[in-house]
Amino acid sequence: MKAALSWAVFILIWYDAFMTERPPHSEFSEIEQTIVERLRANGPDDPETRGMLLAWRENEEEKANTANTARAGVEIDLNFAKLLRAAGGYESAWATLEAVREMAQNLGEQDLYDQAMAIMDAIDDERQGK
Repeated sequence: MKAALSWAVFILIWYDAFMTERPPHSEFSEIEQTIVERLRANGPDDPETRGMLLAWRENEEEKANTANTARAGVEIDLNFAKLLRAAGGYESAWATLEAVREMAQNLGEQDLYDQAMAIMDAIDDERQGK
């Protein structure tokens, strides 16, 4: 089973890196949409879902390392929070966004701070049924 999971992770990374582009009106790539669907259906403790999420994170971290900026790392966390929110993981998304907001403020990245705040406001609205 572990070899099959490793193979699946490799395929997902390869597919995301070389075969997917974000459609013009979609917030997520195909692999990110799959992760959101799996999180909704199976939760984060499902081994395959967790493997996909870890593979996504590793791929994003490789891109951030190439950029070699602190901002790139904050963007990963912001995107991670967006995935969690889309999957309905409001508490986890909120905690991640609080960290993003603090890091963005410390780096002087006002646009990232504003994005985090906007998502937090949207989560509040969703929780209140607006």
